[in-house]
Amino acid sequence: MVSPKYANLLSFTMAIVGVTPLFLGFFSLVTQRSIITERWWYFAQIMLSIPLSVGIIIIFNSIKNMHLQKIMLLLVIISLSFSMLLSPLVNMGDNLLFPHVSRQTFTEAELQAVYTISSKYNGPVDTDEQMLYLSFLNIGISFNSINEELYLKKISIKPRYIFIRSYLMNHLLNIYNWSYLLDYDPNKELENLRFMKIYDSNAASLFYY
Repeated sequence: MVSPKYANLLSFTMAIVGVTPLFLGFFSLVTQRSIITERWWYFAQIMLSIPLSVGIIIIFNSIKNMHLQKIMLLLVIISLSFSMLLSPLVNMGDNLLFPHVSRQTFTEAELQAVYTISSKYNGPVDTDEQMLYLSFLNIGISFNSINEELYLKKISIKPRYIFIRSYLMNHLLNIYNWSYLLDYDPNKELENLRFMKIYDSNAASLFYY
């Protein structure tokens, strides 16, 4: 679509428009200056489906054997469908297929822990950054991220509440647009720092200093 031999103004424009959001997404990732990175990738997937379709059609038209053409078409459809079904993007909560992909949702037990704590306390709580997504809930708790402290294993000792999800002990922590697996247990680290555990469940714990 951009080659001098086959391109025209329309095809060239469509190709550039499709590649631009893909470039913006990777540019944000490489420079660590987030410009809603994931959103650009979604646009790129939609726009680049047109050049992909054109490319597949050109390849199939170059195959003269009709039986081979049908077999190739079937293999392409199966391959694309299989890769999309196994994409980490749609299997974020599947620990069997992708044990090291960070989960983007909350379990019922984690939400219940938040509601239980909010029924006894209204104020700031330090926790992992993902919990900030719950800020829209009218629960009286304001969450603050301590991802950097957890990653560096340098938890500041000062009067405050710290909410730790059990999920973090065996799964990834998102920080600086990347994901890291903690090499220590945050619960034990807080206990060693003389934080008092004032709430505990299978899903989460709350500490106070």
